[in-house]
Amino acid sequence: MDEHNQTKQGGTDMPPEPQAPPKETIKEIHHHHYPEKGRFHFGRIVAGLIIIFIGVVYLAQANGWAGVNLNLDWGRLWPLIIIFVGLSMLGGRGWMSGTIGIIITIAILAIAALLIFTPANQTSVTTDVITIAKDANAASAILHVKAGAGTLTVKDGAADLVNGTLESNITKASTETSTNDGVQTATIKEDSYSWSGVSQKANNMDLALNESLPIKLNLDTGAMSMNLDLKKINAEEITINTGASSMDLALGDIPALAKLNIDAGASSFNLSLPPTLGAKIHIDAGLTSKNFPNFNKVDDQNYETTNYATAEKKVDIDLDMGVSSINVSWR
Repeated sequence: MDEHNQTKQGGTDMPPEPQAPPKETIKEIHHHHYPEKGRFHFGRIVAGLIIIFIGVVYLAQANGWAGVNLNLDWGRLWPLIIIFVGLSMLGGRGWMSGTIGIIITIAILAIAALLIFTPANQTSVTTDVITIAKDANAASAILHVKAGAGTLTVKDGAADLVNGTLESNITKASTETSTNDGVQTATIKEDSYSWSGVSQKANNMDLALNESLPIKLNLDTGAMSMNLDLKKINAEEITINTGASSMDLALGDIPALAKLNIDAGASSFNLSLPPTLGAKIHIDAGLTSKNFPNFNKVDDQNYETTNYATAEKKVDIDLDMGVSSINVSWR
């Protein structure tokens, strides 16, 4: 009994076992690196603005919206691409980095403007005289004209088969001619272009055609402003392949049946016809503004004048054009 009491007493007097400390909740903090919102990237902004500006100028030039010829000499401008890439990689956050970025951006803009609007070598405008003699054995003629961007004027009044000029500071004109089976075939073409610097370019071709020979006229041009006065020309067939252009064309009623074929991009086309002429139009075009007075609509792609069936002189017109404005007038 004494042992029991001693054991009980000893058990009661034993110190309590120490308790384990409470567990701590460990929070892991992950640092995510996100790009700063609202931060300016000078290189990207400047490069984007310049690219947009160049694109707008080219668009205006291609559609004849402005008398601008912007011909970039990429051999001089390509190092700017490296600089723009470097600017876009600048990652400083402080005011010092922002200030440096602004200074560099202004300097690059000034250099770009200097390179774009100042020619490397200013080339003066020269005048090439174009003469193609009429072959005495020719009963008819085929004339091919191949030109780039610029202006083209065609009219009557040539003593030879063709007389004219090319005023340009980017190219020269060359001619070829041959006669087979009574048909004289002649070609006028602009040679390779020399883009020395980026300045206002001149490229103006002015041609006069002979009125006595029946002729087939083929025009193959780039973005061109054309004034074609063929009222006195015995033009049996006219074919025009062009880019984004503006065209003013006046036809006469000399051949019994004339054919006009135009394949063009975004264009403005004004056609003048004599009232004695019967006309038929087939049109395949995109978004187009059409003004066809005195024409009857056959269907969405075909139009005829009331006198087409009975007219002694006729013209068949085939138009394949992009976004265009087409206007027919009678004189």
